[in-house]
Amino acid sequence: MKNIIKKIILITTLTLSLVGCINDDNYDVPPVQSSCDSNLTANKTVDEIYNSTVGTNPQQHTGDDVIEAYVVSSDEAGNIFKTLYLQSTTKSRGIKVPVDADPLYTKYKVGQKVFIKLKDLYKRINFNAFEIGDLFISSSNVPSIGRIAATKYGSVIIRSCEPAVNEEDLVVKLKVSELNDSHLNKLVEIDNVQFTTTDAGKPYYDAANAAGGATDRQFVDPSITTSIKAVFRTSSFATFKNDITPDKNGKIRGILTKFSSTYQILGRTINDVKLTEPRK
Repeated sequence: MKNIIKKIILITTLTLSLVGCINDDNYDVPPVQSSCDSNLTANKTVDEIYNSTVGTNPQQHTGDDVIEAYVVSSDEAGNIFKTLYLQSTTKSRGIKVPVDADPLYTKYKVGQKVFIKLKDLYKRINFNAFEIGDLFISSSNVPSIGRIAATKYGSVIIRSCEPAVNEEDLVVKLKVSELNDSHLNKLVEIDNVQFTTTDAGKPYYDAANAAGGATDRQFVDPSITTSIKAVFRTSSFATFKNDITPDKNGKIRGILTKFSSTYQILGRTINDVKLTEPRK
């Protein structure tokens, strides 16, 4: 009889232990493995790879080389799509990396250091802007840099295990007059600017005033007479597309790109527009 009672107590104890484990957030389940790599190191600088890239045609990188850079873009608000913008650790160069995945901000956060394994990827300098990705051939047989496949990008764009750095340590602060092609694909902040009288007080995106699925709102530095054209570009997919452009002066931050002779700021979120001072 005593043995039977002992068995009942043992079974009851095991059952309660299992139930307790199921309802306890600390039960023993293998943790989700991080995709960061604490052992990977760069053997080339971004500038070295940039300087070895000749012309606008995509060139396949054959060396077993690795570079490191910081993430400066975010697709959280939908204004940047299937693209990572990276910046060299010295701020000397920006890189555009198309990736066939969405969203990217959940894995590659602003300030996160990443390593790029370059072997078999393609690179080119397109209108002075540095691009790295896979090869894309258009229907008219024109080669360009295309998106790195969804099944591949995680094995070639690898997060460092170091904590992300502060965004303020990455941003390049400029005046409109200082904009030039050396800052393309970087995170920049333009001070003392305001939207033109034509574009202030308007929705960031206007379907009747759009090209390539986005609207350009021009901004200027009222203290400087310059021929440099700069716009804040907002996609039809941006979560802030219906917000109104401020009729004030201040700072605009974002990724610097260029179309023809016009510099474009790609805002990552509405927080990149900090126009809070009286208009000049």
